[in-house]
Amino acid sequence: MANKFLSIVFLCILIISCHNDLDQIFVNENVKNLFFEYVEEAEVSSYRDGDKIFISVYSKISNEDWCMSFDNSQYYPSEDKYGKFNYKGFKVFVNESVPKSIIKLDKYNFSGNYPPPENFVLHPKEFLETYICFQHDSLNVMRINYRNENYLNVWKTILKKNIYELKK
Repeated sequence: MANKFLSIVFLCILIISCHNDLDQIFVNENVKNLFFEYVEEAEVSSYRDGDKIFISVYSKISNEDWCMSFDNSQYYPSEDKYGKFNYKGFKVFVNESVPKSIIKLDKYNFSGNYPPPENFVLHPKEFLETYICFQHDSLNVMRINYRNENYLNVWKTILKKNIYELKK
């Protein structure tokens, strides 16, 4: 009985400590909520591709206009430097180009270079992806292969303060 109680207490402490760490990592509450939703989808998705999630900037026009993505890909050839944290069984790699006003990690010294094995023929494959574009006071979000059909391949524009409207 005592062992069961200690196990439950340890599990609660572990869950609380992980939550606090994510609150420190995700400076932007909107991106944190979108990340939580992405992980929920990745956990049950038939498009899941391994235990890695890569967060990176794929387009930057200015400090206020730029785009980033969440990508669950087993093979990810990149020579960039990444910060890394673990969440719900995923190794999450954050590219150093993601602004610190969005996601902040202490170290960006991990490699994101996970190329396919030699002689590997990459077949066309669909992935679970989220694209987020920041434009002054709004976010544009597109999700690919989510269970909710309202999110599929459609850009949704939301005000930063109204991020929860996407979940309706």
